[in-house]
Amino acid sequence: VEFEASLYWSDEIGLHLPTDNFQSMLVAGAKRVKLGRQIAAAQVDHPIGFPLVTEGHTNLAAIKGNHRLRFSKLCNVNNRRVLRTRCMIPTGWTCDFDIELETEGMDADQLEEILHLCGAKVGLGDWRPGAPKVPGTFGKFVVEKFAATK
Repeated sequence: VEFEASLYWSDEIGLHLPTDNFQSMLVAGAKRVKLGRQIAAAQVDHPIGFPLVTEGHTNLAAIKGNHRLRFSKLCNVNNRRVLRTRCMIPTGWTCDFDIELETEGMDADQLEEILHLCGAKVGLGDWRPGAPKVPGTFGKFVVEKFAATK
């Protein structure tokens, strides 16, 4: 049950990363380079999120049945050791997303710098390097393509 609850699933787009996760990641990354206020110029605006493309990402039954996508770890919860199981997407996933940028507050080069920093130091999802309570090594990514459009 906990594994299924950790999935970001939408019947419309399948396995995905929620919009809020992207926006929070951008804020955390911007604060690291003293651009916390300016990051308000960059908005991730999508009602659900962006598809997380990996093997079987549009087939919920296949995801639930794939034990390679499960990561279990003992955690402290109320001073007790509890086994937690989360969805873990193996290396090789991709995700294309759009960010609307008001160039009066920040330029595209600054945004690109923040995204590269986010990939290496902040991350996305549970047990990411930038997690406030329990940082980990998951959720890191590499920006393969950054394109500013008008």
